[in-house]
Parts: sequence; C-alpha cells; structure tokens
Amino acid sequence: MKEKNITGWGLFFLTLVFFISALFCCQHFHFFNLIPGGTIKENIEAAANISMELTGMAVCSFLYASLIISEKKNRFRVLFQQLLFFEDLILFSDCISWIISGKLYYNSLLIVCNAVFLVCAGIIFQLFWNSEIEIMNIRTSIPKPVLYGIRIAAVTYYFSVFLNIKFGFYYTISNAMYFPGKYRYLQYIFPAIVCLLLLYYACTVKILVKIKLPYILMAIVPLITIIIQNASYSLSLMYMSVLAVIIILYINIHVNLGFKIEEFKNKVMISQIQPHFMYNTLTTIKALCREDPGLAAKTITNFADYLRCNMDFASLETTIPFEKELKHTKTYAEIEKLRFDNITFEFNIEDSDFEVPALVVQPMVENAVRHGVRNRKDGHILVHTFADEAFHNIVVQDNGKGFVKGQFNGSRTHIGLTNTRVRIERIVHGTFKIDSIPEKGVTITMRIPK
Repeated sequence: MKEKNITGWGLFFLTLVFFISALFCCQHFHFFNLIPGGTIKENIEAAANISMELTGMAVCSFLYASLIISEKKNRFRVLFQQLLFFEDLILFSDCISWIISGKLYYNSLLIVCNAVFLVCAGIIFQLFWNSEIEIMNIRTSIPKPVLYGIRIAAVTYYFSVFLNIKFGFYYTISNAMYFPGKYRYLQYIFPAIVCLLLLYYACTVKILVKIKLPYILMAIVPLITIIIQNASYSLSLMYMSVLAVIIILYINIHVNLGFKIEEFKNKVMISQIQPHFMYNTLTTIKALCREDPGLAAKTITNFADYLRCNMDFASLETTIPFEKELKHTKTYAEIEKLRFDNITFEFNIEDSDFEVPALVVQPMVENAVRHGVRNRKDGHILVHTFADEAFHNIVVQDNGKGFVKGQFNGSRTHIGLTNTRVRIERIVHGTFKIDSIPEKGVTITMRIPK
C-alpha cells in the first residue's frame, strides 16, 4: 500500500479553507460595495484585486492537488509544495485585506493581514531562489558569499517587516485603511536581489536543458512587476506574477524530470555497448600473456584506462574537452588494432579547442568497427575535426559496407548512433547527420555550435 501524504493533503485542504473563507467574506461584505464611502473607482479596484486573488488561490489549490495525486517523489516536490502553500497564504491575506478595508472594527485584523503578507513575500522569494538553483543544478557553482548574502538579506528583510509595524516606513494602517509609506520601495529590494541573481545565473551558467528561456522568464517577470507595483499599488500584480512564475516552474519541473529520464536511458544505452568489447579484449589479453607479456601489460593498462573513462563519462551531465574524448577514442583504437590488423585508424585533428558531450566520438568509431569495416580487407576509419565560422565539426568516416537509406531505425544494432544523436541535440544543441552509400561506407558529421 502506498504511503499516504498526510501533510500534503492537510495543506491542500487548508488552501481550500483559505479560498472558501475568502468567498464567504466577499458575500458577507457585498462584493461591489467593499470600501464604505469609497469611490466607484476604488471599489472596482478592490473587486478586481479580489477576483484575481480568488482565481490565484483556486489555481494554487488545483496545482497542489495535482501534485499530491501524481505521487511522483522527487527532490523538487517539497519545495514546490511550500511555494504553493505560501503563495496561497499571501493571496489569502491580501484578499482579506481588500475585503475589510475601510471597516473600522477590523483595523487590527488589517494590520495582521498586511504583516503576514510581507513575511510570506520574503519566504516566497527564498523558496523561489532555492527552487530555481535546485532545478538548474547550480548550487555547487554559486560562491558561498552569495549564498550567505541571500540569507543575510532575507533576515534583514524579516526584521524590517516587524520594525515597519512601529515606524511605518513601508506602509501605515489608519482607520482600517492602507497608506503606502515614504520608503515603500525598500520592501522590493530583497525580491529584486533574488530575481537579478537568478537572471544572471540563468544567462551565464551552463545549464543542461534544451532551452534557457523558462529560467530567464522566471526572473524577468517578477522584476517587471516590481517596477510596476512600486509605481502604482492600486492593483496587486506582484504576486499574481509570482503565481505565473510558479506555473512556469511547475511545467519546467516536469520537463526537467523528463530530460533526466532521457539522460538515464542514455546511460543504459552506453552500458549496453560495452560487454562485447570487454569479452573480446580479455580474450586478446589472455592470448598475449603467452605470446608477448610486455604488450599484454600495455594492453591491460589501455583497457583499464578505457574502462575508467567509460565509467566516469557515463555519469557525467556536463560537457568535456574534446581532447579528453579524443584520447579515450585513441585508447579504444589501440586495443582494437590488436584484434583487427586489417583496420587502420586515422586522426586528422585540425580543431580541438572546444567541448563535447562525453562519449560521442568513441561510440561512432566503435560502431564503424562493428558494423562497417571489421570484415573489410583494407578497412579504414577516419576521425577528422575542423572549424568553420559558426561550428566545430567532427567527421567520422569509414569505408565499410554502409546501409540502405531507411535501414537506420534506432535499433540496438545502431544503439551508439541513437545515443550520440540524442546527446548532441539535447546537451549542446548541435546537429547530427548520417550519410551512407551501400558498399562504400558511412560518414557521420556532428556540428557543435561555437
């Protein structure tokens, strides 16, 4: 039996209570006559804000329910649940504030609601920061002073919220009405710092996702609304924009998890291309131990280097220098030359100062050996690199038997080709092209954007 998420369901029902309570308050205080003695414009603004916030609360409850029902356990789930809960709480507190504005007997409640609003605002942006750097997987690359600086800024912000109750530099509450303070813009400094840092890292840090746009949007949208909100506080756009960011985050989490699944499949494919080579190499070493112990020792060293690199590269989620990939490929070629004296390997390297996903060249050479030239009398495999104005080009060419157009279908026979195509397209947004002429050979061209 699956373990029940009691906390999750409890918080979900609490978000529903917030929503229903706000609806009840709207009905009790007459939706279109919210501010006693207020102008038509003021009542329309209040009604518009309450409508937006009720909609936002309903969306939060829906997302919360879908997250719980899906029962997908991952490291982002708790962060996302917390984001939804505090976003719902901030919308609820602001909604109640609008509903009770101008009603003198609710003055104390209005003070509490606005304090809760500001505290939740700080929590939201802390969670926002933690969620994004986790999803972008950049926590370890962020300098510690920056991480500590965010915490210090958050603590300073919370302290200022409590000071505001006495000194009113953000806002004041008088006769159950909200009045912006002289230094109200200071309350946006902490959110702005978070958004600017996230924008910087989204633009500059190498992120292994196909498109950076969602991360950039998640930083820019709140920044824009901070500017608008500071200029005009009549409409509560700030945290509706945060809700929009949460929705983008929700979608992006699922896209990111799908990408991680694809990466796992790639690692499985990598592991599938190794066994035949391992068995054949061990058999070769066994024979060399009798005939040429010195060569056997050298082959064991090469084989150990090959295995170590394969294991290291298979777990990598980043690019590596091309020279490392080239060295790994040459090690493989040295081992295979012992088994196939009919095959020659040629490396024409004109360009090597760039990075590639791990294990994209070696599997191509292995594929050429296995399916192309192993039975050729004069088998030849060429690895050629060169640069043009926009791309680093890698060409792997053989004079093997080739295949008929349409024969390549991603089956296990050509698992190395499928794996490499996926990695080139997903990780570096490059291109992967196969040209084959039956009985003439195969040419594979990989283009890596500069």
